[in-house]
Amino acid sequence: MRFLLSRQYQHFAAVYRQGNLRKASQVAGVTQPALTKSIRQIEASVGAKLFERTPQGMVATPAAEKLYTLYESFDQQSRYAQLELVEFLSDTGPQIRIGAGFVWAWHRLSDVIGDYVKAQPSVRVKLTTGITDTLIPQLENHEIDIAVCDLQGIIPPPGYACRMLWSTGRRLWANANHPLAGKMNLTLEDLSACVWIGYTTDTRMMAMLERQFRDVDLKKPIQLVETSSLMAQLNVMANSEFVGVIADDIAEEAARRGLVPLDFTSEDWVLHAGAMYPQEVESHPAFRHLLELLQKR
Repeated sequence: MRFLLSRQYQHFAAVYRQGNLRKASQVAGVTQPALTKSIRQIEASVGAKLFERTPQGMVATPAAEKLYTLYESFDQQSRYAQLELVEFLSDTGPQIRIGAGFVWAWHRLSDVIGDYVKAQPSVRVKLTTGITDTLIPQLENHEIDIAVCDLQGIIPPPGYACRMLWSTGRRLWANANHPLAGKMNLTLEDLSACVWIGYTTDTRMMAMLERQFRDVDLKKPIQLVETSSLMAQLNVMANSEFVGVIADDIAEEAARRGLVPLDFTSEDWVLHAGAMYPQEVESHPAFRHLLELLQKR
């Protein structure tokens, strides 16, 4: 296991994650024969077969499953060890990669990051936005260090921890000139003919809406526009008759664009934000400070 973080094991991880030699070679930046050679070298070292070739791709064996779990653990620990070393040797300090939901990045994280940088001037911060469906895989693939997103019903993977942070409601909004604006006690039937706008790949919200409409024997809402930008969603709604679900945290911003809340909401739409991160994070002072600021906010 002393070679666990060698190039061969990085090749192994690429094949394991992609399940396909061609895709893995593109991710790893090497040829397929080079990947095959690395896999064979590891198999000879550990004395076990790692993958079965099938028409569907490379299927991991139980030995590969165990090896990948060990690889992830060592890889993560080595990253945090490197952070501490860089902090000790370099003037630039470590980098913390935060992945945040659109609402939290817009409304809450801006203040947190400002306070954090003042207190930790040597730490560089990289902030990316997304939704739970995209941020959790990024966290598991070590592309980000902390995911701040809606964690309602999410069970952390082994080796990860969660801290629940804030909750906020969500309502349906539309342009002030929308036919439903100002009408009271709207029902799902009233909304069934609306054209919706939402976030790209937000399968959790769409599944929730589909279930609500299905429960009253209505067709699922038509989402003609998807966007990965909160500001783009608000601007499109301001200039059209699209309706969209918007968090209460950004109600003021929506109102500035001429949008109004429709008289419809649902308890199921409440967002319960939390921070998910590898357990090793808490051993690093810079991460601990960030977690404390998030909790206070």
